[in-house]
This record gives sequence, structure tokens and C-alpha cells, in this order.
Amino acid sequence: TRTLNREWWASQIENWEVCEERIDSLLGATVQVDHGCLVLGSSRSRRVSVSGRQIYAYQYIYWAGNALLPNEEDVVRHACHNRRCINPLHLTHGTQSENLNDSRDR
Repeated sequence: TRTLNREWWASQIENWEVCEERIDSLLGATVQVDHGCLVLGSSRSRRVSVSGRQIYAYQYIYWAGNALLPNEEDVVRHACHNRRCINPLHLTHGTQSENLNDSRDR
């Protein structure tokens, strides 16, 4: 399915060198906290500006880092339940319903 959002992500992934550099820069600026979480020094989920869009750093790291094109219903889930975490090993994708179930089950 082609959507504007998927086309935007495809344009990001096509320029892999820039993606890799940005991901390395974000991960290099983290501090490790409880349970191996890697967080950027703020009290909230960090947003980054990429090609005219503001997106969460964890979204960029997950979608671009895995060269995936998300659908409108796809979300990035945190296995650690820490929205500030950008550790690629703690991130997976699913639906909003699954994400809400994670919070409820936790």
C-alpha cells in the first residue's frame, strides 16, 4: 500500500548512509539506565527533526534502522516499557491495540 507516510519513509531509507550516520549519532548521545535502556538526556521521549518532520527518535531508529516501511496502523512498541528508550534491542513493532495491551498487562 502506498501512502504519503510510507513514501516519506522510503525516501529516508533510500539514503542509507545518512540514516546510518543519524542513528549512530543518536545512539552515541545516550546514557544507559535501568535494564539496559538507552535514553537521550531529557525527561520525555525525544523528538528529532528529519526532512521537515518531527518524529520520535525511537521511531526513526526502529523503522529506518530496520529498513521497514510502516503502515498507518503500525507502531513501535517498547519491550522495556520505557518510552524514552531508543535501544534497538528493546524496540519492536505491532499495532496500537497490542501496545495498549502491553501497558495493561504490565
